[in-house]
Amino acid sequence: MKKKIIGGGVALAIVIVSLTVFKFLNSTKANPSKKKKTEIVYGVKCTEVNYVDKEVPFSYPGRVNSNAVVQLGVEVQGRLLEGDVSLKEGKNFKKGTVLFRIFSQDYKASVTAAKSRFLKSLSNVLADVYIDFPEEYKKWNTFFTQVEVDKKLPLLPAIKSVKEKVYMSSKNILGDYYDIRKMEIMLSKYVVRAPFDGAYVSVNKEVGSIASPSATIANIIRTDTYEVVVPLLPIDAEKVKIHDKVMICMKDGNSFPASVARKAAFVDRKTQSQNIYISYRGHNLFDGEYVSVKFGNNMLKQVLQVPRESVYNGHQMYVVNDGHIHKEDIVVKYKNDDYMFIQGLKEQQVVVVESLIRAYDGMKINPLLK
Repeated sequence: MKKKIIGGGVALAIVIVSLTVFKFLNSTKANPSKKKKTEIVYGVKCTEVNYVDKEVPFSYPGRVNSNAVVQLGVEVQGRLLEGDVSLKEGKNFKKGTVLFRIFSQDYKASVTAAKSRFLKSLSNVLADVYIDFPEEYKKWNTFFTQVEVDKKLPLLPAIKSVKEKVYMSSKNILGDYYDIRKMEIMLSKYVVRAPFDGAYVSVNKEVGSIASPSATIANIIRTDTYEVVVPLLPIDAEKVKIHDKVMICMKDGNSFPASVARKAAFVDRKTQSQNIYISYRGHNLFDGEYVSVKFGNNMLKQVLQVPRESVYNGHQMYVVNDGHIHKEDIVVKYKNDDYMFIQGLKEQQVVVVESLIRAYDGMKINPLLK
């Protein structure tokens, strides 16, 4: 029993000693030093507010249109004959080229017969003119010799007196003359010539078919002059004047000058835009093609040009005070694809001109002035 008590006492003593040593060692262990948090300050592109007058070109897309689109028809009826160029879609032609003809031999024979009868009437009155109007005989005889059945009638001699006028009217010389002139005009309509340099857009009748006044033979466009139709917002359209110079920019990167031909006097109800028409000649552009038109007469008074990405919510920017940023309201006077032109900040203020991610009011930055 005595041995058990002594053994328990030894065990308790060992535990007590162990706890004492642990506490001592723990108390003598050095406390780790706390690491200090370092704030990261980023460099940010900034600029000083300095308002200036600035001419800002603005661009809009436009579509190339032919200066004229014409439906070709005829005023007479007959069989369609080929002209100097093929009656085929896409075929080009020059001004004055015979596009097609209408068979006219029967009508031409009628005109020739009418001129023959007219010559007979003239020959019958010449003897009376020689007696009653000897001073007028020479001009009427000259006119008689100039009339040929296969050529256009010459001009009618000038009638100087009422008596002469009455006589020629009573013999139906004047009536026959103007009837033949009318027939000659109608005969000319059997040949259709190109009114301008152009091309066939579509063809509705083939050579050999019967043409009539109610039918459309073909549709043609003018190819020597074009215009670009540009729909502008009304706020920009009011800055554009007729005869203003513009630049037409093509898809291949080339550009050329042109001028404003006219402006629409109304705003399109669907698009709420106002059409501007740009006229030009030449250049390798086609009807229906899209181009970009640059207008260069947009003068802005006392503005600051900033990148669009530096503007937040459409009307705010970050300004810098003592190395910290905060938002201020601005007034946007104009904007294009890349920039905004603003007012509303004080001169010499430092403003951020790049997009900031996770920015907040009071954030510290390192302004990099440009």
